[in-house]
Amino acid sequence: MATVAPDHFFFSDQDAYEIQVHDPSGKLVRLIRLAWAPVAVTAADGQRYVEDMVEQMGSPEQAAAIRAQLGSLPLPEAFPPHGVLLADALGFLWVEDFQRPGAENSAWNVFTPAGALVGRVTLPDRFSPLEIGADYVLGVGWDELNVEYLRMFGLSRAGG
Repeated sequence: MATVAPDHFFFSDQDAYEIQVHDPSGKLVRLIRLAWAPVAVTAADGQRYVEDMVEQMGSPEQAAAIRAQLGSLPLPEAFPPHGVLLADALGFLWVEDFQRPGAENSAWNVFTPAGALVGRVTLPDRFSPLEIGADYVLGVGWDELNVEYLRMFGLSRAGG
């Protein structure tokens, strides 16, 4: 996972909850770390993932082939320590909790440009952020029929 901010590049290989922060020259300037205990992937998680992919990618005619192909892949032992990385307009780093298959809403840890954890934000169900400004979160939301809509929410940074 990686993302960029005006003055930094953030990278994580997801072996641990550790995010490297590099300056524009590529020099490592800090590490952002949080305690993390691996969560085991179950057979039910694997099945839910396959069914989610069938729903997203396949027509009824393709469902059996998708199930056969994805169902034959080995499952990882554990989920990654986090999901997506996003840098906002002010240089804060947003790190999504890894979402188990079937999860709808997402929770994010927010770090200052200096790497300090300042809080957690839970975003609405069926919403994926694309851009985070000083006072808004812009992204794509889906309705119950999986129709996409551009959505914007206000963002208060009170207290930091």
